[in-house]
Amino acid sequence: MLDKFIRGGAMLRRSALMLGAGLALVSQPAAAQDEMADEDIFGALSAMMETEPLTAEQQERLPLAETIVAKIVPDGTMAEMGAGIFDGILGSLIGGSTEPTVSSVAEELGIESYGIEMSDLEVKEALAILDPAWQQRKNVEAELMPKMFAEVMGAMEPGMRKAMAELYAINLTEQELRDIDAFFSTESGTNFARKSYSMATDPRIVAASMEALPAIMASAMTMEQQMAEATADLPAKRSFAELGKKERMRIAELTGYSVEEIEASI
Repeated sequence: MLDKFIRGGAMLRRSALMLGAGLALVSQPAAAQDEMADEDIFGALSAMMETEPLTAEQQERLPLAETIVAKIVPDGTMAEMGAGIFDGILGSLIGGSTEPTVSSVAEELGIESYGIEMSDLEVKEALAILDPAWQQRKNVEAELMPKMFAEVMGAMEPGMRKAMAELYAINLTEQELRDIDAFFSTESGTNFARKSYSMATDPRIVAASMEALPAIMASAMTMEQQMAEATADLPAKRSFAELGKKERMRIAELTGYSVEEIEASI
């Protein structure tokens, strides 16, 4: 039973890691953002993630589940985890290098660095023209980014605790929750709770994930072929242009767009 619980905890930690990484990446000032309002984005995401309310029986288990989660994720855990993620995984991806390179010049210009050949002195001269404070700016960013990322992860903590408690109340019986609570009330359980999130960002875990990338990429490369083979006996899809006049008009009627509007958007 504890094995099942630990596996579930690992899944939640991975979810937090990926969500935190995504939030950090999309929050970069240099990233191009769509003009959709933030509230529209958040509203759309919330609509996609609507969940069923807890049953009366699950509600009864919720207080005990919340007690367990408070032991597993004490205040500050997610921020601490965020610092570990940044130091161990995302620092080089998000923070970038503080050493001037050809890529630095290309980034300032908004062009690709491929094919550009510059000496170190030429790189420094170009950056001095484009941004006389480039080095100081990079040093400030390198110091500030881990703190900002920790804040992003810290902001996730209340919602994460709430979600974890509800999941435990849904998926575990009262007796299982009592057994788990008893474990986390021991010295070993407390130590496990304190270290489990930081261990999730250990370089060993990162290295193991990187080692799996070739196999993951190989599987992804064959996915389209496998899907094509699995659906080879199904009737072929039809484009809008391949439909008859009545069919195009019916599609227009069903969607609320005119035939001309659909054709224009295609």
